[in-house]
Amino acid sequence: MSSPIDYAGEGVTDAILARRLIAAVGAIPGTDYVTAHRVRGKDALDRRLPGFAVAARHGRKLLVLRDLDAETCPPALLQRLMAAPVTRLCLRIAVRTAEAWLMADRSGIAGALGVAISTIPRDPEADPTPKQRLRRIAEGARNRSVRAAFAGSDQQAQAWVADFIQTRWSPERGRALAPSLDKALLRLAALARS
Repeated sequence: MSSPIDYAGEGVTDAILARRLIAAVGAIPGTDYVTAHRVRGKDALDRRLPGFAVAARHGRKLLVLRDLDAETCPPALLQRLMAAPVTRLCLRIAVRTAEAWLMADRSGIAGALGVAISTIPRDPEADPTPKQRLRRIAEGARNRSVRAAFAGSDQQAQAWVADFIQTRWSPERGRALAPSLDKALLRLAALARS
């Protein structure tokens, strides 16, 4: 059995997403470097990357998830964040945000939201604002509790997203429409086998 894979990201939803990805490649989630950490966001995560690299060089396996957001080129961002790759550190960039990965599982999210699959984009990574797109789609949901969650606070919407990731999201289905998710799963599977 391979050693557990620790994980980090910009926020609590990333922790849930990371655990789901780790399980999807048949590995065991290790230490959560997100939930207990009070300072969140991409800038805080970026500052922590050198420490994660040190941990990986000393034997830890780590998955770090970060959104591309307004950056233009994922490889350039990876190079800027980590000039020298570290074998046991899997830093993956979601194009544009992790919500694009969620929408890439079109049938899963359409069913969970209670909307027609035709309302879910066929190329979610091409959308410049997937988080806002998901919110707009949810506003048209047939399910009243879904509409209420997304019309409420960010915490309510995040709670819905967290539940979706844990119970209905399929990264295997999503990887066909989200190249950055596919690359993340390939790299993570290699890390799990190492």
